[in-house]
Amino acid sequence: MRVQSHVTISRPAAEVFAVLTDAPTTTRWASATDKAWWVTPPPYGLGAIRRATGTIMGQRFENEATVVEHDPPRREVLSGNQSGVKFQVALDLAPVADGTEVTVTSDIQLSGGMRFLGSMISQQYRQMWDADLATLKRMMEAEEL
Repeated sequence: MRVQSHVTISRPAAEVFAVLTDAPTTTRWASATDKAWWVTPPPYGLGAIRRATGTIMGQRFENEATVVEHDPPRREVLSGNQSGVKFQVALDLAPVADGTEVTVTSDIQLSGGMRFLGSMISQQYRQMWDADLATLKRMMEAEEL
């Protein structure tokens, strides 16, 4: 299952990348995440491990993801596992005339009975990312992040 969300943020790509890839800051703009931290010591980049906890679609989660691509300020890809569900999230940034275009692409591998809920999960996950990116845009453009 692939879910994609986009937003244009009126800030330079380097600033947007720094906020998007800072695990502890995630809790300020991502509605489902109540705690996020790096397991590995700095510097954070290729091979770094991030953990997060929160609530998504009414269910508590804890996941761990590894940075499998790191190309600041253009791209970062995290790959992980959450309760047996494998996921990969790509953060792609591109400079545009009025700031930075952000594209978040989530590839999620549902298994067992979860596969039958794919379209519902996809829709809710996309709505969550759309709302979170809108929050990120508002906060970055107001220089709150």
